[in-house]
Amino acid sequence: MVELGRQIGFDPKRDIPFEGERHNALADAIHQAKYVFAIWQKIIPTTSAELLNAEIDNRAAMATSDKETIRQLQQQVNALAVECGIMRQLLPDYVSVPATDAALRNGEQGGE
Repeated sequence: MVELGRQIGFDPKRDIPFEGERHNALADAIHQAKYVFAIWQKIIPTTSAELLNAEIDNRAAMATSDKETIRQLQQQVNALAVECGIMRQLLPDYVSVPATDAALRNGEQGGE
C-alpha cells in the first residue's frame, strides 16, 4: 500500500506524522490505518462520507421542493375555497336543483 501511495505521489511515511510511541503495536496500527485511508482517498476521491453528504443534500433539496409544492397547493386550495364562497354568494340556491337546471337549459324561467 505504501508503494501504491508513492506511485501516485504520496509518501505516507513522510507525509503523515507519526503520533504515539514508535514500535508500539497500537500506535503503529493507527498510523498504518491513517495512511491506508489517506491513499485510498487519493485513489478514489469520492468517499462514503462525500456520498452520504451528497445524499443528505439531495434529500434536503427534495424536502424543500416538496415543502414548496405543498405551499403552492395550499395556496391553490385556499384560492378555490374563496372562489367557491364567492360563487355561493352570487348564484341563487335553486341553481343546484336538477329540475331547475333542466328548466334553465330549456329556456324556462323559474316559477313562471
